[in-house]
Amino acid sequence: MNEAFRNAKSKQVIPRNPIPSGFDLPPRTIKTVHSRTIPYEQIPLFWRRIENSNASAVTKAIILTGIVTALRFRSIQKVTHRYLDLTTGDWFIPAAETPDAPYRNKSGEQFSLQLPPALLAKLNSLLEVDSKSQNADHYVFKSPSKADRPISETAVRKCIEASQFDISFHGFRN
Repeated sequence: MNEAFRNAKSKQVIPRNPIPSGFDLPPRTIKTVHSRTIPYEQIPLFWRRIENSNASAVTKAIILTGIVTALRFRSIQKVTHRYLDLTTGDWFIPAAETPDAPYRNKSGEQFSLQLPPALLAKLNSLLEVDSKSQNADHYVFKSPSKADRPISETAVRKCIEASQFDISFHGFRN
């Protein structure tokens, strides 16, 4: 902090350094908090609890996709049929031209993957996919209650919490 004030004074942004000479603020320590996760051996039990829950099929589908792909929640939540083909399993995340691009991954770099056949079959079953539902601009994981919206993070979080496992969606990435 003191260094920032010294630089501001030297560039004549401020008339004087408000921090007394010889005094420096202690360095700021940032505690790293890791996402809650579970051992991989417990994933089958976790999935059985999700599958047997009262959650919507879309909620179950997005959680399973997170487990298998380890993609970030927003990358899964915001995918439309333009970028995920539920017939072939091809998933494409385009390079972001701007930081506020509507569909991008965190790094902004292009990314693609092929969904495993078993996951693809399960998604098609859970999401009741038909040719009408695959409009390029429709969300794959659409909200069961709000038309033209993706599933909410809150619905997914509540389902995960109800499983009685101390895990976050981001924990699938660990």
